[in-house]
Amino acid sequence: MDHVARYLPTIKALAEQALDMAVDASPIKPREGEFVQSLKVAIPCARAMLGHAGQDITKPRAVLVEAFEEGSPRFADGFGHCRLTYHFLLFDLVVRAWPLVHPEFEVYLPFELPKSDGQIHHDWLHEMCDRRLMAALVTWGPVQGEGPLHAMASDDTPDTWVYRELVGIHGAFGTFVANSYDEPGEIARRAARYHLHHTQPDYTTYQPWALAAFLWFPETVSFAEQQLHDVQTHLSIEGAAGALVPGLLLADAYATLTELLEKTSK
Repeated sequence: MDHVARYLPTIKALAEQALDMAVDASPIKPREGEFVQSLKVAIPCARAMLGHAGQDITKPRAVLVEAFEEGSPRFADGFGHCRLTYHFLLFDLVVRAWPLVHPEFEVYLPFELPKSDGQIHHDWLHEMCDRRLMAALVTWGPVQGEGPLHAMASDDTPDTWVYRELVGIHGAFGTFVANSYDEPGEIARRAARYHLHHTQPDYTTYQPWALAAFLWFPETVSFAEQQLHDVQTHLSIEGAAGALVPGLLLADAYATLTELLEKTSK
């Protein structure tokens, strides 16, 4: 997996750049009784996953507790956009960063996972987070060829459908990694191959969802390269407002690929 190791310094440097510049350009002022939290709270978790010592991640954990107690929580990116996807992302970052910062303590989270709304990308993120906690092995049947995770509906726009696909691949790949598989799952690989051959760059997102998956599979590395290019371009155009989610996802990819390289080297 030499091709993976070559990209780690680039991913880390780009993650550091994005996290350093991230701001809330359109902060939301919640109405009375409404819970809205910026994803900036997750930055210490991302820094811990990049290897920075001394990070305080008690606040992001506390925010998850508060979100569970409040009900109907919303999490916002630097533009003020709120998505259920971001709740899962924060949850996953806290669970993964906690043992890095507090190896002497178990990850005790006195609340349930965020609930999926039944869309496939949220289902996969829920599964990924669940497996992070359970660390249980499951058996998946082999999948042949290539194909998307879900069919495009007649009222889907291409960019919305591709977003769900990329987030879903992120969740599927994370699920296999969380279950300590030496070889990532064929479900993620099948979908990654499909998007390499069928998805135009215009329909992708500046948020590098599933970057680790596309980079891990040798045949889809060029898609990962396009993702890294898109992040760099977006940071140059949008600046600090668009840096938060890419920074978190780049840190996630860096930690995921580092973990996989360590597993495969044993």
